[in-house]
Amino acid sequence: MSVDDEKLLLQEYAHFGDAIFKNEEIGERRVQFFVTIATAVLGGVALLYTSDHPKLPPETIHKIAVAALLSLFLLGLVTFARILQRDHVTAEYKGIQRYLREQLRTRSASLQEYALPFRDPRHKLLRGGIAITTAVINSLVLAFLIGIWTRDNPKSTLLIIDGFLWSFVLHAVAIGGKTVPRERSQTYRAGAGAVILNSQGLVLAMKRKNIPGAWQLPQGGLKIGESPREAALREICEETGIREKDLQELPLEPVLLAYDLPPEYRSEKTGRGQVHHWFLFRYTGPDSGISLGDGKEFEARKWTSLHQLASEVVPFRQEVYRELLRRWSSELAQ
Repeated sequence: MSVDDEKLLLQEYAHFGDAIFKNEEIGERRVQFFVTIATAVLGGVALLYTSDHPKLPPETIHKIAVAALLSLFLLGLVTFARILQRDHVTAEYKGIQRYLREQLRTRSASLQEYALPFRDPRHKLLRGGIAITTAVINSLVLAFLIGIWTRDNPKSTLLIIDGFLWSFVLHAVAIGGKTVPRERSQTYRAGAGAVILNSQGLVLAMKRKNIPGAWQLPQGGLKIGESPREAALREICEETGIREKDLQELPLEPVLLAYDLPPEYRSEKTGRGQVHHWFLFRYTGPDSGISLGDGKEFEARKWTSLHQLASEVVPFRQEVYRELLRRWSSELAQ
């Protein structure tokens, strides 16, 4: 990795670190304001009901209390929603930082074995935090409201407890769905890949646009109703421009290989990783018949040995390429 590349990644990492700090600070100030208002309103309502007010009839006190608590509850819901959004943004920024850290690690030989000695906590709901604080206050406010509305009901205490618990549970569900990091799907995305040989026994490699210095073989996911061979030929055409008429498929059983994606690369689409049916082809057409395909994924191409290519792919694909080299060593040597 060049010095300029390293500086850029470090600057980006520092930028998102500052963004996380500012985002967290804004959220804490918002909750501090809400706690101050809530303390004043709840204290004022309690004072209304415990002090003698000869000029204020009970019905007026009741209306004032209901209006104050209802306004506080609405403010609490808005504050809670903003805190969830804050936590969501923070989680995104942290994900970007993990990605940048992984880029630095994979591009530096001295950092290949580097790993942080801890993991991000998975159960934030059990650790408290300002979202939980806001949830508790909102539930207390709702309990106060229910208590005022049902003050003459013999089941008032039970209704207050039920209201508090239901409110807290709903808040907790919202927190769990928004801020607790969810495990990615443990499925593997099905796909197909192709090793394309030329007359010298070299393989066609494509250089990715989004990962500097990363080369790979043509590959992609299976579409609904598509066979692995059909997917391989389609991906070849889309990524290299090569037509089926210029390919000779070697009479070998396709190799089925899987790899795990790093956590920061996983998504609902990819699942935990990918599993590909690999096909071996020989290119029989002219060099002019090869291009960058639709140009969406790659910026360059070259002919190279599969052994060399295995050292130029991203780390999580290296073992797959080495296994292909072992399986097809005799065909690649011809």
